[in-house]
Amino acid sequence: MPRQDRVIAKVLKTVREQIKERDPQKELDLQVGDEDYRVETDADGDWTYVCVTPGKPGVRPYDFAEMLGKIEEELHEQGYEHVQLVPTLAEWNP
Repeated sequence: MPRQDRVIAKVLKTVREQIKERDPQKELDLQVGDEDYRVETDADGDWTYVCVTPGKPGVRPYDFAEMLGKIEEELHEQGYEHVQLVPTLAEWNP
């Protein structure tokens, strides 16, 4: 497995673990699929955008945006500085 794939797999795993820790009752039922990310390159390097989607109807992105911000902070502290979590709805997920 190439290095970038290993890093992305680790990021996705960490995001899932953090979601489970912050929403143990699955009130938001947030999902991160294995293909729910995109990598883009700019002058600062590669950026990974991870889509986080609620698994139940009625949950809006603003309901969990703050949680994602805190998870992003944790990722940045772990050295994943070029990762952004994107709150989405199921119909918006790429």
